[in-house]
Amino acid sequence: MKKRRLLSLVLAAVMALSLLTGCQGGGTNNSGSGDGSGTEAETLGSGTLNLVYSEDIDTLNPHMERSSADAEIIWSVGGVLYRIAPGTDTPYEIVPEYADGKPEMADEEGLVWRIKVRDDAKWADGSALTANDFAYSLKMLYDPLLLNAPGTTLDEYGVYIVNSTEYMTQAADGTTVAWEDVGVKVTDDNALELTLEKAASASQVEMAFSSCITVPVKEELYEAGMSEDKSETNYGSSWDKFASSGPFMITGWTKDAEISMVRNPNYPLQDGISLAGITYKIVPEAGTQLQLFESGQIDMVSLSEADLEQYGEDPRILVVPGGGVLCIGLDIINTENPILQNQKFRQALFFGTNRAEAAKLGSNVPADYFITEAYIIDMETGTPYRDLDVAKSYIDTENYSYDPELAKQLFEEALQETGQTSATLEILYQDSSESRKSVCEYLQSSWQNLFGTDKLTVTLQAVPSQQLSERYRSHTENPNAFEAGVIQSTYNFLDPASALMEWNMNATRKKIPYYDEEFTAAYDAAVALPMEDVEGRAEMIAQAESIMLEDAPFVPVAQTISNVLISERVTLPYTTYNSVLRYAWPWAQVQ
Repeated sequence: MKKRRLLSLVLAAVMALSLLTGCQGGGTNNSGSGDGSGTEAETLGSGTLNLVYSEDIDTLNPHMERSSADAEIIWSVGGVLYRIAPGTDTPYEIVPEYADGKPEMADEEGLVWRIKVRDDAKWADGSALTANDFAYSLKMLYDPLLLNAPGTTLDEYGVYIVNSTEYMTQAADGTTVAWEDVGVKVTDDNALELTLEKAASASQVEMAFSSCITVPVKEELYEAGMSEDKSETNYGSSWDKFASSGPFMITGWTKDAEISMVRNPNYPLQDGISLAGITYKIVPEAGTQLQLFESGQIDMVSLSEADLEQYGEDPRILVVPGGGVLCIGLDIINTENPILQNQKFRQALFFGTNRAEAAKLGSNVPADYFITEAYIIDMETGTPYRDLDVAKSYIDTENYSYDPELAKQLFEEALQETGQTSATLEILYQDSSESRKSVCEYLQSSWQNLFGTDKLTVTLQAVPSQQLSERYRSHTENPNAFEAGVIQSTYNFLDPASALMEWNMNATRKKIPYYDEEFTAAYDAAVALPMEDVEGRAEMIAQAESIMLEDAPFVPVAQTISNVLISERVTLPYTTYNSVLRYAWPWAQVQ
C-alpha cells in the first residue's frame, strides 16, 4: 500500500509535548446532606477559574461518564489511587494520590498486584476512605445489571482483572459468576489486591488506576440511589448525590446554569495546586460565550471558523487537536451488499478520498491513519508515536494517500471480481453533527464523480447518536446491520497500542466487524512488550496499523482541530495543549 502522510508540521509542534491519555480523578465533595467543609475549603488557594460548557454535564458518576465534559468534571472532583500530573524534569509524572506508594508485585509473574491505600485517606466530608471503597467501586463498575459502558476501560491499559468481563456479561450470556470469583480483594492492611489474567507492569497498573472510571463511589449514596431492580442508580445525578475525593469538591450544581467547586481541605496532595476554586457556566450560545469572555466573566472560549477571521493572530489562542480520526467505517461482512467484502473496493475508497479538500470543510487536518499524534510512545520524553520514523514509514508524504488513478483502477477490478457493473453505498452519520454531515456530503459527491455516477451511488442517512452506536455493534447478530458510517474514537493516550485494541479479534463491542488473524498477532505482540520497550512496541504497533490500513475496514478522513482563547489572567502548566491532561485546569494559576 502507498505510504501515507503525517499531520502538518504545525500540529506536530503543537503536540510535541503531548502527554498521556485518560481522565484522571481528583476532587472531592460533600456527602448527601452536605458536610459544611466548603467554607473551610474556600480559605485554601487563591483565585477562581471561570470556565464554560455549551451543554450541562450528564452525570458525576464515574461509571457512567459519556462525554469529555463529564470526564473533565469528574477528573477535577474525583480522587484516584494514582494521578498523572505535570512533571518537573519530565513532561508528566505519575504520583500516588490515595495509594500509599507504588503498586507491589505479589508474585513472580506480574499477575498479582497489591495497592496499599493511605491510612489517612478521607472523603471531602472527613470520613475515612479505604481500600473497601475502591473495591466496592470496582464491583459496581463491573455490575452485570448496571451495564456500565466503561467497564472494559481498564483493558486499554493492559490490566485484565480475572473474571471481570465474565462477571460483567453474565446477565446477557446466562452464565453465573460470583463477585468472590473476580480478582479483586481487600487485605487486612487496607490494600487492594488484584489478580490479573495477563501479566502487567507497575506502570500499567498505575496508569489504569489513574483513570476516572476508578474514582471511588460512596457506597451509602450509591446504594441509596438504586432502583428497585438494581439496574440503575441516581448516584451523581446531582451534587448532593455524589461524594468528592480529589483536589476540588462540588459545592453546587444548578442544572443548565452553573457548576461550582472549591478546594478540598482533605485532599492529600495540596502542593502544586494554587486555585481556590473552579466555576463552570452552562451557556449554549457561542456568541454569548464570546461576549462573556470579552467582558472577563469567563476565562476560555472556543472560536468558530468565523471568529478566526477576527482572532486568528491573537496570542491568547491555544490550538487543541482532536484525539481521534474521523473515519468511514465499513461493514466488511455485509452479505446484502457483498462488494463491501472486497478489499479492492475498500482500497478504492481509501485512495479515492481527497483528504486535503475534505479537511477544508471545518477546522480539520487531513489524516490517512488511525493513531493520532495525541498518542504518546515514550512516557519519559512525551514523544508522540507519529513522530517516530517507523510510524512515518507507511505514511504518504505527498498527497495524504489520495491517488485517484489507482483508486479508479481498484474500483474497476472490484466490480469485475464481484461480477457487478455498478455499486451502491449507504453512509450513516450522527444527526446532531453538521460537521459530519458536511464531510459525508463531500464524500458522496467526490466519490460518485471520481468513479462515475452510473457506477457508484452513495446515499446518506442521519441517525441519532445512541441508535447509531448500537446499530454498528449489532453486526454480531445481523451482518447487514449497516453498510458504512462515521466513527471517531479515542482511547488511552498513554499507549498507542490502545488505539488498536478495539480491532483485535478478541475485543468485544466492536463498532466495525474487523477480525483479522495477522493484525491480531501483531497487536498481541505489541501489548505483550513492556511499555518501557519503546522501540519494540513501536515496531509492532506500526506493523499492526499498516496491516489494518491495508485491509481498509474503514476510510480515515480527517482529524479535528479546535482553537480556544485563554484569558491572559490564566497561566497553564504547559504552553501547548496536552492530550493527557487536556488544559490541566487543576494546576492552572489565575491572577
